[in-house]
Amino acid sequence: MNDENLVPQNKRTKSEQREIAKMGGKASGEARRQKKTMREWLEIAMQAAMKNDDGQPIMSPDDPNRELTRKECAMLKLAAKAAKGDLKAIELSAKLSGEAETKVVVETATPAEKLAALINESREKAE
Repeated sequence: MNDENLVPQNKRTKSEQREIAKMGGKASGEARRQKKTMREWLEIAMQAAMKNDDGQPIMSPDDPNRELTRKECAMLKLAAKAAKGDLKAIELSAKLSGEAETKVVVETATPAEKLAALINESREKAE
């Protein structure tokens, strides 16, 4: 890189600093607009009905008259992976559900040790 061509902001004139800040503000605004557009597109795509391999809509297990959206299918798949012990799925589920802190338990403890830890944790919460 040509480091001798780089001039720090504090060595520039006030008008140069203003111009650079103005360009940065415009670029930042454009990036925000693009991110917002992408979020909106993703939300629209996730609200679409999910189809199975046969092209039939996937129906809700709670209400057989309601089709599941892609977002709902994704959440069900995430919950299924978390239930099987997938640590990344557990962490993401905790994050999405708003849990502030997630504790990951490594399966090295015996069942008795796990039970004792759960009892101690519930006692601490009760206090």
